[in-house]
Amino acid sequence: MVKLTAPFPPSINTVYTVHRNRKIMSAKGRDYKYEVSQILGKDREPYKGPISCTYRFYRGDRRKYDVSNYVKVIEDCITDANYWVDDSQVVEMHVYKCEIDRENPRVEIEVKEL
Repeated sequence: MVKLTAPFPPSINTVYTVHRNRKIMSAKGRDYKYEVSQILGKDREPYKGPISCTYRFYRGDRRKYDVSNYVKVIEDCITDANYWVDDSQVVEMHVYKCEIDRENPRVEIEVKEL
């Protein structure tokens, strides 16, 4: 099992945009993915089997949010960081909205090969 911590992600609604009928990553999305890639690195052999993930989201304010809009962003970053071959390998997922942490908004991630 691997435990990771990343900054609280932007919503999927702001990470991708449509340009000339193509879905592309926004500047905000590219900046976040770069920041997470610096934290997670890429020098590893990826898991090749089924994966179980646990996500704990600690937001920095009291605004309401749909946690599912953040999971895809994190999974894309984990895929880019070479923890697994593709996020389709995730067969079990646990997602938690945790208490507010104004000092350190983040997502704590546990990745386990089954």
